[in-house]
Amino acid sequence: MPRNWKRITKRTGNFPATYSGGWPIEDLETVLHDGIRRFAYWNEKPWDGRTHSFLYHAIILLGELRATESLPAVLDQLRQGMEYNDFWFADWSDDIFQTPLHHLGRENLGVIQDFVKEPLIEAFYKNQAAKVVELTALLEPERRGELIEWYRHVIQHFLDNAEDEDLIDTTFLAFLIMDIAKVGFKELKPLAKQVFERELATYGIMGNWKDAKKEFDESSADDENWYYGDAFKQYEALQEAKDAIKKTRERERDEQIAEENRKEAARKASLKSWTLDEPIRVEKIGRNERVTVKYLDGTIKQDLKYKSVEDDVAAGKAVLV
Repeated sequence: MPRNWKRITKRTGNFPATYSGGWPIEDLETVLHDGIRRFAYWNEKPWDGRTHSFLYHAIILLGELRATESLPAVLDQLRQGMEYNDFWFADWSDDIFQTPLHHLGRENLGVIQDFVKEPLIEAFYKNQAAKVVELTALLEPERRGELIEWYRHVIQHFLDNAEDEDLIDTTFLAFLIMDIAKVGFKELKPLAKQVFERELATYGIMGNWKDAKKEFDESSADDENWYYGDAFKQYEALQEAKDAIKKTRERERDEQIAEENRKEAARKASLKSWTLDEPIRVEKIGRNERVTVKYLDGTIKQDLKYKSVEDDVAAGKAVLV
């Protein structure tokens, strides 16, 4: 966590005061813009947490400050696509974005709606933004009617523009309907059914309509995903996630080294076994005399004239047995 965090955080009840501009918000937005502007420069350098973590610090701090005017700048990170986001946020994208996006977007759902309706944005990043609505449904159930209408408008927009290849995204629609089912908005089942009947939802995410209907019928609104409440808990969770990934990679590396050592030991044992085979004949052999030889790979050749394998024996590729 940034060293001076408590100095720039004010609290009013359960939420930090919302800043209306100026320092530090302008500086934090500048950091976000710099990540985009100089991506080519940073992309040439190996990712190092000591030098490359400034973007996610800026996103977390803007969320904790409830800098709602910075929502477009945060969403602009998601607009940059897979190469950009994989480089900057990698395995921690959900951990980084969902809490700040909820803080900034819960009272700006129109901005979120406009974002998910934009063409040519990848499904995963649209879904990151749409999670704001799911989290709001879980955390503020009194807003149910408003949120149902939000989802209804978005789905209808895609149904009405299903021929727009730049807009329609069957993966995003499947994710969206999964979220709707999860929070128990059964009022939207007829609209969701239309999406499946028109084959506008990727099968690999929810299956067919029978599978999706089951999700609606068994919905459970107790999953808050990667929502951590405040920056302190979010930083703790991020560190835990990083530690877990580090341990996984260390374990995989150790397993790989152990497997390589096992193979090397087996290879040496095979060589030792081969070299310990005692040749039956050590006396001088005539070139036309018939012999049996054993090769390094275990192959045995019998009743050959010695002259046909003489070079192999001399080279150590075979022994007389």
